[in-house]
Amino acid sequence: MEDQLLTPKQAAEYLGITYGTLAQGRSTGCVEHKISPKYFKISPQKNGQIRYKKSDLDQWLEDCNASIEPVEKKEQHHAELQARRTLVDIFEKQFKSMFSVLTAREKDVIKRRLGIGCECETLECIGKSLNITRERVRQIEAKAVEKMKNSD
Repeated sequence: MEDQLLTPKQAAEYLGITYGTLAQGRSTGCVEHKISPKYFKISPQKNGQIRYKKSDLDQWLEDCNASIEPVEKKEQHHAELQARRTLVDIFEKQFKSMFSVLTAREKDVIKRRLGIGCECETLECIGKSLNITRERVRQIEAKAVEKMKNSD
């Protein structure tokens, strides 16, 4: 049986996400903090038509569902996130002075890793959006942290 091909709009509807979220996932490689589902172009042009295999979307959903935590863990995780956001808000002003020693890229990586002004992101998601490896993101993060420690 041939695998059903879906347009991006059909795929977004099938996954229960917006078309914009799916489109952003193609450019960043991440959809809702998870690796974007596989897709392919059916025409070679830069703006060629994109299709998703239904079986790939099913596999992506299965992988996402497998990573869903039990309700209690989710509630605990939510409480931890709230506490973390509160701390981030408190220290955001202090971070601004420390950020003055960082390059624009280092600031971007640190803010995205800590969730300052946005959701926390994985090394892989940041790397894909910057077209660098997650190891390079880790190195940039480590260098930035070291710079901020020594900025006193």
